[in-house]
Amino acid sequence: MQPLTSTITIDASADQVWDVIAHQFGRIGEWATAIPGSTTITAPATVTHSYVLVEAPVAGRVCDTGMRAVPQVTETIVAYDEDARTLTYQATAGMPAFVTLARNTWEVKPLSDGQAQVTYAGELEVRGVLGALARRLLLARVARDGQYLLEDLKHYAEHGEPSPRKRRDPIAAVGVRPTSRFLRAALRTNAAFSLLSGLVLAFGGWWYLPLLPVGLAVAGFGLVVAGIAAVPVNQLRRKAIPVIVADILWVAASIILVAEVRLPAAVAIAAGVVAATVAVLAGWQTAGLAATRPNDPLADLDIIEASRHIPVPPHRIWPLLTDHQLYGRLAPNLSKVEVSSQPGETLRRRCTSTNGQHWQETCTLWDEGRRFAVEVDTSAYPYPITVMRGLWQVDPHPQGSTITMRFALQATPTIRGGLFVLFMRLMFGQALARIFNGWEREALPTPVD
Repeated sequence: MQPLTSTITIDASADQVWDVIAHQFGRIGEWATAIPGSTTITAPATVTHSYVLVEAPVAGRVCDTGMRAVPQVTETIVAYDEDARTLTYQATAGMPAFVTLARNTWEVKPLSDGQAQVTYAGELEVRGVLGALARRLLLARVARDGQYLLEDLKHYAEHGEPSPRKRRDPIAAVGVRPTSRFLRAALRTNAAFSLLSGLVLAFGGWWYLPLLPVGLAVAGFGLVVAGIAAVPVNQLRRKAIPVIVADILWVAASIILVAEVRLPAAVAIAAGVVAATVAVLAGWQTAGLAATRPNDPLADLDIIEASRHIPVPPHRIWPLLTDHQLYGRLAPNLSKVEVSSQPGETLRRRCTSTNGQHWQETCTLWDEGRRFAVEVDTSAYPYPITVMRGLWQVDPHPQGSTITMRFALQATPTIRGGLFVLFMRLMFGQALARIFNGWEREALPTPVD
């Protein structure tokens, strides 16, 4: 297959960048988000490529992946050219059996004394049925990780410190999601399904009274699960287990009921469909539980992130992102936004909701021309949320700009907080689309008749 190639320009000398990539090859875990940790394999070493012996600073590295299925991968340098600033390495141990080749190449070219162009090319080959099924997912991951790797490298080379994504800054780490997201999503889906099923059963109690208490119990279970989905991660893992057990018991009881009791065909089919749905939810929750890491600094949060490409350069988008009055007109839950700080002070703005309630937001990040972030004073927030942060960012895109909005929030660990996030997630996409649409209307030239 053709290599998946990504390129980035870094405001540092080619020698500086090459030093990070090649001379510090075994220390990638210090700056790459996808690699929680790494260790060097002997240095220096001689590697063979095309039957030519060349000297490389190290033989390779062992990378921790953070994935249970593939906890460590050994990467060995197979080609190295110090003068041309290129190196190629490939996975030689730790990959799944269906992956026959995982190879990456770095190339650094000087653009000026203080600027370099870096190209990263990844190759992946698989075999067998499992490989064919996983290929598309793996290719998407290779492309995404390659871009993130370049962005992490750029930040590290330019600033001498890991990127916000590597540090897992809750708001600035665009593209990074909590490991708890699958478990919370599964629990919320379970809550919604249980509430809907419970209400249907309770409504059926008007015709068949025994259904009423069953419906109320199922709906009550849904409320409890919605609340569990909002608790901190140290409680989330513990409280999710009884939910999974309850779902498994429901499936078992449904199987026994259908097998042992003569039911009307329609009732038996309905019971089977519900049991199958609950079984899927139990499996989803179990997988989410396994993926959740208690030491993940984002695990207590819900992250909502959306991006849109607009065919307008970033310097024309930035004034729109920082037009707070415009944002107040576009956001459907706001009636107005006013800047309350004085020039030269840290940006503060006062937001007013459509029903007249007010709260303050304080800027926590300002990167002129690119992004800014705020933190909400939730003491006066009209929603059951204890933490709320927002980021607005514009990045160059080959056809214009990419605008990103990212929100990190933590709901109150109650049924009310859980229900709020459940319904908020259902409607938030439309709210963000409205804001994107408004910016796009303002940015694009009005056609002349």
